[in-house]
Amino acid sequence: MKRKLVLFSTLALMLGMGTLKLQAQEETIYLEEGFEGGQLPFNWSTIITVGERDWEFRDGGYIPQGYTTGPPPAAYAGEFNAFFQTKATDSKTILVSAPIDLSREDVIKPVLSFWHAQDTWYSTDQLRVYYRTNPTSEWVLLEEFINPAPNWVK
Repeated sequence: MKRKLVLFSTLALMLGMGTLKLQAQEETIYLEEGFEGGQLPFNWSTIITVGERDWEFRDGGYIPQGYTTGPPPAAYAGEFNAFFQTKATDSKTILVSAPIDLSREDVIKPVLSFWHAQDTWYSTDQLRVYYRTNPTSEWVLLEEFINPAPNWVK
C-alpha cells in the first residue's frame, strides 16, 4: 500500500519557518523546501480554519509600531520565511506541505527538521505539526511547540 505523509501546522499569532527538511538517512533528503520568491512553494496550500488571516512570506518576524525589526530580525536562511501573525487569539490557519511519499523501501526512520521562531506579543504562539497517511485519514499530532522562541530554533 502506498502511503503519503502530509505535514501541516496550526498556530495562533506568529510563526516564521525557514527550510523544511525530511530525510531518512544522512545522505538522502526527500524534501527540502524554503520560501524564496516570497510565495507558497509549489504543491503547498493553506487552509484558514478560524478568522481571516493567511500566511505571508517575508524577511523576519512581526515588527511592532515604532521599531525597524522584530524577533526574529531576518529569515533563517535566504530572504523569506513563512509568517503568520494576528492580534486575534482565535485565528488559526494551516500551512500544508506537499505530500511526502514515505512508502519507499529505502525510507527507514525518517527525520523531520525545520527552523521556527514564535514570539509572544498578544498571547503565546503555538505551533503544532500533524501528519496523515492518506488524504482522507485523520490528522495525527506529531509534535507541538507552545513555548516562546523569539530566535530561530531547530
